[in-house]
Amino acid sequence: MATRCTSASNLSDLIRRDSSVTVPGVGKSDRRTFGLAASTPCAADWQDVVNQVTTLFQTKKMTMKLHELTVKVKNVKSDVGNQINELYQESILKKGMIILREEVREKSGDYLEKLASCWTVFFCNILPTLQAVFASLPQANGLAVREISLVYFRDIVVLKTKLDEVIDGGREVPPRIVQMLLVLQSVHDSNAENYLKLERLVAKTVTPYLSTSVLCLTKAKTSNVDGDASEQYQPKVFMPGNERLDPVIEVDVGSQRSSVSSMSNESMAPATPLLKTPNIESGYSHSNPC
Repeated sequence: MATRCTSASNLSDLIRRDSSVTVPGVGKSDRRTFGLAASTPCAADWQDVVNQVTTLFQTKKMTMKLHELTVKVKNVKSDVGNQINELYQESILKKGMIILREEVREKSGDYLEKLASCWTVFFCNILPTLQAVFASLPQANGLAVREISLVYFRDIVVLKTKLDEVIDGGREVPPRIVQMLLVLQSVHDSNAENYLKLERLVAKTVTPYLSTSVLCLTKAKTSNVDGDASEQYQPKVFMPGNERLDPVIEVDVGSQRSSVSSMSNESMAPATPLLKTPNIESGYSHSNPC
């Protein structure tokens, strides 16, 4: 297995160079590494939290109890207020996601299997722990800890690897990757560009799929280099002003009440019988019993 690029110096360089995620409320021109000065009363508590949670991304076991970390997070929050959201995103999420991404990039083996394994570890082990440890964090731009963490996984791990190239190459996508894409696309954040990139990946793996801009309905048969037929998704794009997806027509109930009532009365009127009752009775009276 290749040497993992998670040493302190290399990881710091990767964090400084990575511009995958913009911290909510902070412009790209104002990007900086968030941290607590050593003189801050809660600096030691925060460093303990960072060290313990980082071990999760390195697939190691934490040495502190969850409730101990939760108390430390609350202490930091009481000192720094809402800045703890920025600390969480820059000191923990960004660092942790880069660790996961470099693991997928450098570890030997099939790419899709590596990404699927990475997602399983993150979704089943890391994410629930993050939600427990940082349960006291306030929402950032309407996103809770779970949603913020998923956005970082999307932007730093999924969109910064070669998943789109692999899918375009005709590889069969494992169910765990499909699950990953569907879970990630359920989170709507302010980064519309990255969200649309993810939707394009989902449209290539799920059909039919209705996104915010594309309806993927059919598959077209194509031939690969070996002459075998393969399937590619052909999306149908709906632009504003053209064909709409929703066939429901809105009706002003107040202005249309009389016409609707008239139509209802007409539709409920009894139908004219084909045979008159006297003729029916006459027919039965002259019929021979069996």
